[in-house]
Amino acid sequence: MKPVVIVSFISLAGIGIGVIQQSRLVGLHEESQRLAKLVPNPSLDKSVRRRALRAEDTVPKAEALPIAEIDALLTKMARIFKVFSNDGRATAEEEAQAMESRVRLLESFATLDQTSLLTLIARMKTNPELPAEFRDKSAETCVQLLMEVNPKAVLDLVQVLEDFPYREGTLNGAFAGWSQSHPQLAVKWFEDESANGNPITRSPGMLRSLMLAEVVIDPSRALARAVSKEVAENPDSLVHLGAAVAGRLDGEDEHRAFFSALRRAGEQSPGSEALARIRREYVAGLRNGMCDWPADSGIAIMNSEFEPAEKALMIDQLARSGNFDDQELWATWMLENEMADAKTRPLNGFLDSWSDRHTAAAEAWLNQIPASELKDQLVEEYAHGISNSEPARGMRFALGMEEGPLREKIISRLGKAWKKRDAPAAAAFFQENGLDER
Repeated sequence: MKPVVIVSFISLAGIGIGVIQQSRLVGLHEESQRLAKLVPNPSLDKSVRRRALRAEDTVPKAEALPIAEIDALLTKMARIFKVFSNDGRATAEEEAQAMESRVRLLESFATLDQTSLLTLIARMKTNPELPAEFRDKSAETCVQLLMEVNPKAVLDLVQVLEDFPYREGTLNGAFAGWSQSHPQLAVKWFEDESANGNPITRSPGMLRSLMLAEVVIDPSRALARAVSKEVAENPDSLVHLGAAVAGRLDGEDEHRAFFSALRRAGEQSPGSEALARIRREYVAGLRNGMCDWPADSGIAIMNSEFEPAEKALMIDQLARSGNFDDQELWATWMLENEMADAKTRPLNGFLDSWSDRHTAAAEAWLNQIPASELKDQLVEEYAHGISNSEPARGMRFALGMEEGPLREKIISRLGKAWKKRDAPAAAAFFQENGLDER
């Protein structure tokens, strides 16, 4: 499982894709804009983020805070909000101090029991030190802060705030954040609440987060749920699930375990459209993130787990982006999987992109691959490709090739094409390099 960064209430509240009406999404966006201006998220500063607490790593206080302590928290909030609502007039030092104070405020929020939170929200509505927009939206502001350090507390709190706006999306987001950082606890909570008939467990967004939590615990269990009647009655819970799994799992071993679970699930539920959809999205997600993988791990996964059509899509993607480390390894893999009947050579696109950044390395790789008809095609297409924009560079590449008929053929063709476009420049190059007019 990848390391978790707890994101804001607004971001998480939008996770229930397909279950929030457009008007609600607009409201979430507007709320995000308001809070982003006055309640900056310290995750932007990793050194500050590391000091923020995580949900179950802190035990809430057993007793409610005295009113005086709650009011003291509100005073701290007011000072922080004042700095960030000062229309840029605060100094850099003041902003840094306010950010540090905000982290300490988050630490306090993480330990508040529900009674204290409800009291704080109520007193915030009438606190004259706070800006009016925070008094008017006291619950949303508190949830925003609490979500960063204790999404489980948000899950409990919003259930008792019956008039809380964006309620379903926020509950989905809180469960998503909690289940990502503490999957086993979240799964146990969901099962207990479902057994007790809690209606929020029937939300497609909740089901989706549940399956994502189960994926890191037992992928077979998650896939069994994906083909269950429960999910069939809530098809929105499958929206982008496969892509989310690709982003959630970390490392070759976790991905191999998921591929194995997919095979077993397919044997148990042959022809399942749900499983086919998950695989399509999952493999697409892997392709999109493959540039962040070590080349040897990515290639090993694709060689053992990808179907031929999936490999072909990966080759096309490599050709379009080219923004990969270990490009020699990727180029060799593409060469090994190049389809003989391909109408275009995606590898040439990859070579063009590679050579733009590392010309010597790309051309050295191309020259050293074993002789074959495919190599001749690649070399010729590469030379013509770069000559279209840089004829001198294309000619220099051809001149550096091993003596033989292919070299002579390419030099001749490039020279003729160059002369048609710019005869004086071509003639000067030929004379400088001791070549005959061709």
